[in-house]
Amino acid sequence: MHDHSHHTDNMNPEEQKALLEYLHKHNQSHESELHELAHTLEAPAAELIHEAIAFYRKGNELLEKACAALEEK
Repeated sequence: MHDHSHHTDNMNPEEQKALLEYLHKHNQSHESELHELAHTLEAPAAELIHEAIAFYRKGNELLEKACAALEEK
């Protein structure tokens, strides 16, 4: 069950958008770090990290779309 409040509950739309943009950029930096790390490792770890990067990219695409949707309001 998920019944606790979040610090985002009291944010105004501008603050929400700023947080979402920050998180999007933050995730992109993790993607870059993982890519660099994968090139220092051997299989299967490197292959698994590259697979994880694909999920980061998909998640970042969705966050980017969410940012755009907020701009449309």
